[in-house]
Amino acid sequence: MDAVLLNSRNSRAFLLSNTVLLTIATLAFVVPGLEIGGFNIFAYVIYIIPHTGLLLYLMVTRREFALDLPYPLYGLLLFALYVVCSFFWATDTTIAVKKMVIIVTSIGVAMHLYWSIAHYRTLNWYLRIIQIVSIIGLIVAAFEIVTGAHLPVSNGYGSDTFHMSTAWYPNVNDFSFFLAIVAFLFLIPALPVKQSCSTLLGILGYVGCVTVIFLNGSRAALLSVLIVTTLLLFLYAGKDTISDFFNDGTEWPIFTSILLMCSLAIIAVFSLVPNIFEPYGNRSFWFRWQSHRASVIFLFRTGIGVGVGNFPVELSLSNIPPAARINTHSWFATLLGEYGWIGTGLFLLAYGRTLDKLLFQFIRNGDNVTLGLLGALLSFVLAGLGPNDVLVFQIHWIVWALAIAAIYRIRDS
Repeated sequence: MDAVLLNSRNSRAFLLSNTVLLTIATLAFVVPGLEIGGFNIFAYVIYIIPHTGLLLYLMVTRREFALDLPYPLYGLLLFALYVVCSFFWATDTTIAVKKMVIIVTSIGVAMHLYWSIAHYRTLNWYLRIIQIVSIIGLIVAAFEIVTGAHLPVSNGYGSDTFHMSTAWYPNVNDFSFFLAIVAFLFLIPALPVKQSCSTLLGILGYVGCVTVIFLNGSRAALLSVLIVTTLLLFLYAGKDTISDFFNDGTEWPIFTSILLMCSLAIIAVFSLVPNIFEPYGNRSFWFRWQSHRASVIFLFRTGIGVGVGNFPVELSLSNIPPAARINTHSWFATLLGEYGWIGTGLFLLAYGRTLDKLLFQFIRNGDNVTLGLLGALLSFVLAGLGPNDVLVFQIHWIVWALAIAAIYRIRDS
């Protein structure tokens, strides 16, 4: 059941509150929060408490919203519950609490955004906010690249690092991941190539994102953008032919099947094949192989995972090189190692179902917004292999919520 906005004042208040939540969640690393007992509580974690109170008030007093749970959102909710449960078998409970709060709150932000969308104008408003924040990030990046100066949140703060940028993130891989996601939100208005301000803005935004990713030297993000762009252009150009091929209305679980088969193949490879890289040759590739191998070992050893945030802890306690407190640098390795079969399955099924629904909605309707969201979500697969721990970044959860809303909330608008 869709959200019904009965009172314009209430709907504007909730929309404004969601806009604030979206903005401070996206800018989480630079918006001041609270430091309590060694815990750095992000501003969006604090803000979501009164924001939830506003939602409950509208539900009780005005009956403004019906809180539906479509399949992918239901899967995300179950994943959040599993993250909470995994706290109870985590070795380091302090780290577990920190990461658990971030992931659960991020999914909470996603659910709030989903429930607030009933029309394309609301969805487009949220996309515009993300584009504006991204443009600000590109402006900051241009300043960093030219001057070598960085914001205090950056690991490069205080050093002259030219031609590289982090914006409001700690390092270049983190910012490049963000750009690899939002690049396809700029591609939305640019796809129908025509002389207009929106097309020009889309092209400039997309080119700006790709340029900064290239200068940052983030290989995973750059490869992701190139591959996904090629796929999107193929879908856009061949939509009519593809539509004729699926004219019987059947929605095949294409992406879900690919995700599950590739996941099993990856598990098999890292179970059976020794590391093919040298630790003193290509350290980055060597470590990523080791992190996946360790995650598979933890998967088979525990079945349920080592607990939220505890991969680095268990790696340091193991005899698996490098046996140090280092994050996986891979969303998939994190899922396998920390959340086991159940958590990984919940995530992949919800993710795959969203991708499949986006694909077939585009094939049916030719909706460029849907195609842009598909590209943004697909980019997560490869771009998410760059940052230390990509599951704590809000942009992916936010875009995922907007994608689910585009499928289940406004399909017939």
